[in-house]
Amino acid sequence: MSPSAPSSHASETAVGEPSGRARSSSSTCRASPWRRVGVDVQVGQDPATGKVVEGGIEAETMRIFRNLSAVLEAAGRSFDDVARAGVYLTRMSDFNAMNGIYAAHFRPPFPARTTIGVAALPLGACVEIDLVVKA
Repeated sequence: MSPSAPSSHASETAVGEPSGRARSSSSTCRASPWRRVGVDVQVGQDPATGKVVEGGIEAETMRIFRNLSAVLEAAGRSFDDVARAGVYLTRMSDFNAMNGIYAAHFRPPFPARTTIGVAALPLGACVEIDLVVKA
């Protein structure tokens, strides 16, 4: 089997927060043998409270990017290493507000991105973002 092909026996290594504090369920980072790091930030959850931040799409998107930044840093990566992003919105009318914050974190060549409208997200959040990061 080639190193780039997934196998049912592949292992992943979790990367913790720089503070050493246990992370809430809002983010995970795994290094895989397929030469990429997957980062999944489920919602704009404040790691100190475990709750989604108040303030709607802009506050949640900013919190997600703060969480992503911490997780990427812990993995020795940055937003420049992102290959793909998935964005999930409960209201597609929030796209422009989310996109303004999103765009401030990336520079050309921008990562591939999908944006999908969904009926609901965990904890009543308005946005969820996941990343695939080059190892």
